[in-house]
This record gives sequence, C-alpha cells and structure tokens, in this order.
Amino acid sequence: MVGYKMANINDLRIGINQTLDKEFPNINIYGEEIKQGFEEPCFLLRFYLQDRIKNLILGIRKIYHST
Repeated sequence: MVGYKMANINDLRIGINQTLDKEFPNINIYGEEIKQGFEEPCFLLRFYLQDRIKNLILGIRKIYHST
C-alpha cells in the first residue's frame, strides 16, 4: 500500500474540527482543555482511549450489579 498512511488521533480530531467548522461556521469548537467560560451553542470534542472506555463500562457494570 504505497502512498497511504494510517490516520492517528490528531488526524481524526483535525478532520472532525474542519468538518464542523465548514458545516457550522458560527459555532465555537472546544477541545478537552476548556474548563469554563465556553459560550453556547458549541461543540466539545473529547476522545477516549479504548482502555479508558473499557474501564468506564466495567465500572458502570459494577455499580449496576452491586445495587
């Protein structure tokens, strides 16, 4: 496969930001670093690693089954 490169998380983030900006030019796009002071309407992009999602799901299952 000459000429192709595997996309990484930054490529994905850039592509999503560009698409949102094109479709919704007057709406702010924030990343994970924003803590307060954002203006609505807006988009917040947050990416999770697979292990983090797995741990979140397992944690929810533990809470659900312990009640």
